[in-house]
Amino acid sequence: MEQRLRDWWAETLAIAPDTIGREDDFFQVGGDSVAAMRMVALSEAREHHLTVADIFQHPILSDLARALERRAMENTEKHTEEADPEPFALWQLPEDTESHLCAFQQRLARVAQQCDVAVEDIEDIYPCTSIQEGLIAITAHQPTAYVSRQVYRLGSSIDVDRFQAAWHTLATVTPILRTRILVDPEEASQGGSLQVVIRGPLVWHHSTDLDQYVAADEAQGIQLGQPLVRFALIQHPNERFLVWTAHHSVYDGWSAAL
Repeated sequence: MEQRLRDWWAETLAIAPDTIGREDDFFQVGGDSVAAMRMVALSEAREHHLTVADIFQHPILSDLARALERRAMENTEKHTEEADPEPFALWQLPEDTESHLCAFQQRLARVAQQCDVAVEDIEDIYPCTSIQEGLIAITAHQPTAYVSRQVYRLGSSIDVDRFQAAWHTLATVTPILRTRILVDPEEASQGGSLQVVIRGPLVWHHSTDLDQYVAADEAQGIQLGQPLVRFALIQHPNERFLVWTAHHSVYDGWSAAL
């Protein structure tokens, strides 16, 4: 960290790095409040968090380095403490149940039935966000509402098998691509809508007619308890397409651009 700060000081103050010692004071080697702001902007461009207050509180190079290292360690520890909860930990059991285990198994079985999957295929369950809940409530009455469909032409150089394998890998580490939303009618008043993460590979749909598939896909919409994302590979004799269908509850405008 000291070397990084030395380089930032040198670039900000337009001096040679080897003229800056670890016990030098930022303000005694030419720095001022304006230079401090320039160095903060430089650190942000390098994807590091530094504030003007940090520089004023720790003007000595070695002191500033220690302060930033200590903060980084504290942030790492905080992140560790805030690690993802255990599966089903956010799916609270009703407090008045006589047997929590029995109640959990009963609820899990109901969810599995609504999703038309085996109980062991359920990886996790947790509440929807308020935005997701609002969107899916509208879609429950209008299955085509808030459903996006994108068609991408696949170049001849793309290996379809590797392309599909890449999507499977992404889905493995991205639970939202394997998530479904439903409402347990017996507990709707307690927890609202639920996100249900399903284990297993993506299901690919196949067709040779793009227009026919898109028309059928549009008519299908998105149903409660069913996948929120669909993938289709359309293979014509001379061209291929990926059709990606997704409910707005799994993405927003910013993430879709990625």
